[in-house]
Amino acid sequence: MPKNKTDAKTLALSSDCTNDKYMLRSVAKVSQILDLFYENAELGASEIANHLGMTRGTAFRFLVTLEELGFLTKTDTSKYKLGLKFYSLGQIAYSRFDLVK
Repeated sequence: MPKNKTDAKTLALSSDCTNDKYMLRSVAKVSQILDLFYENAELGASEIANHLGMTRGTAFRFLVTLEELGFLTKTDTSKYKLGLKFYSLGQIAYSRFDLVK
């Protein structure tokens, strides 16, 4: 779990990545955005932009896209929180782990 914005950037865009030439920057940015939710229940575009050093417009477009795909939910205060799609995927992943050997 990242502890601050530098950790989030490092996790998503590590120069030590062995497959760096195959990484899509947009997917790495999405990972950075989602990592912010480890320590924040809700975030707005301005907060994400400040944490990650991107424009508010860019952050907003990422948020809208993630909301449309079900990964985020918009709150009554126009901020975003993790959506139920993560819960569903987590349940599927959990059920597929071989926990008993």
